[in-house]
Amino acid sequence: ALSKHRTSNLAYLLSLLLLGTAVVVVNSRDGVLLLFGGGLAWLLWVTHLTKNRSALAVGLIGFFLTVFVFFTLGKKTILRFQSTLYFDFSDLPGGSRMAVHQDALNLTRDIPWCGVGLGNFEPIYALHREATQIEKRPIHPESDWLWLGIEMGWVAPVILLLAVVVLLRRAWPFLPGTFAWLRSAAALSVILFLVH
Repeated sequence: ALSKHRTSNLAYLLSLLLLGTAVVVVNSRDGVLLLFGGGLAWLLWVTHLTKNRSALAVGLIGFFLTVFVFFTLGKKTILRFQSTLYFDFSDLPGGSRMAVHQDALNLTRDIPWCGVGLGNFEPIYALHREATQIEKRPIHPESDWLWLGIEMGWVAPVILLLAVVVLLRRAWPFLPGTFAWLRSAAALSVILFLVH
């Protein structure tokens, strides 16, 4: 888009600015990893599709500028990364995400096939806690897949996966002249969201 002087450049840059600002404002460690990891993966994928090395150079410059801006403005989020690196879960028996996952998995055996209903995870989970020994009640099971399965039943994640497969099949192949760059970015975003 930059080489062809398209007006869509402004929309792309504003979107990146909006996403970057949102990640910095909410202090999301996962958001930072998804934004930068996904951006770099997408840049390498597009370079592979187009075989355009000059586009890779321009993209890497933009990528590293974005990383620089993040490290300049995202000090609170960077501090969250540092606190995670040095935090030892052994001080809090039953306080880790794994304990919450374990209790949530155990809960899935006791719920009906249609789930417990939207917004009902927290009170139902409070009655089924065994491994989680922290005082504060978790409001979600630290996994969107478990959350969806508990509140809407295990049919919902299966339907969601089928919908994603259909969506990704319709996005392929990334042929020239079909907005391949934008479609590949959308497909990569969906895949990263599901993995996260």
